[in-house]
Amino acid sequence: MQELVRRRAEMRTISGHRTRQRRAAERTETLERIASLSARERQVLEGLVAGNPNKTIAFDLGISPRTVEIYRANVMTKMKATSLSDLVRMALLGGLLSPSPDAEG
Repeated sequence: MQELVRRRAEMRTISGHRTRQRRAAERTETLERIASLSARERQVLEGLVAGNPNKTIAFDLGISPRTVEIYRANVMTKMKATSLSDLVRMALLGGLLSPSPDAEG
């Protein structure tokens, strides 16, 4: 019985280590993707993850909403994001956003 308990504990330790390695690799990859963005693409990314609509981002940056749409498409492609929620998750992982106090549990 003790042997079974010991083996299960070892498996949890190994699994936890693999999970940490996977998360570290994902974070590194996300940081590399963020680093590949131009300054303007990063500004658009910051506006998007702040929840701003394209028109607001355009006004804040002094560019047209259509130009924001183009930058947004470039950001989605470079970040390999399939949705805005995916992009926000990457921004959290990359440290562009701090988790809300409600999410910290």
